[in-house]
Amino acid sequence: KEMMDRMEDSVDRLVKLLDNLLHWALQQRGHFPYVPEQLKVLDIVEEVKEMFEDMAMSKNIDITLDFEDGIVLNADKNTTSALLRNLLNNSIKFTKKGGKIHINGKRNEREQMAIIKVIDNGIGMSEAKAKGLFTLKENTSTKGTSGETGLGLGLQLVHDFVQLNKGNIKVQSHEGSGTTFTVYLPLAS
Repeated sequence: KEMMDRMEDSVDRLVKLLDNLLHWALQQRGHFPYVPEQLKVLDIVEEVKEMFEDMAMSKNIDITLDFEDGIVLNADKNTTSALLRNLLNNSIKFTKKGGKIHINGKRNEREQMAIIKVIDNGIGMSEAKAKGLFTLKENTSTKGTSGETGLGLGLQLVHDFVQLNKGNIKVQSHEGSGTTFTVYLPLAS
């Protein structure tokens, strides 16, 4: 029964990935629906964390959350959820067994932005690789620490979805010591 439950979860994640790719393709054609609304960021992050608990558990990765109370975004729910899913998926993919991932969020009232960080102690990457992460190139997929594969589209999708939501994203990484993705999204008024 436990194995069947895990298989069902894997199928659900695959369906969501295909859905993300479809949405991205629609956006590239200029038809992507963007419907900003007030979103409690912690609710979305907790939902995303729950989706990846089995994957993290299989690698004995500890995921912790630390958010200021009541952060509310003015953003599109589908794209915000998709970009957070992709960032967490990548962190798990490139973190070794027994590693840690920390997701935190705070407000920058002066800039009217929420700052969400996904921090891992994974394998990191070179400065050159980090600079080219958000551009779509052939053969950009890199195998994860347990042989996980991908299409190399996830971070391009993240970048596009952050921009669609009038935000910004930065990456800081060092080979052998992990990666931090910092996402800036507009706060609700």
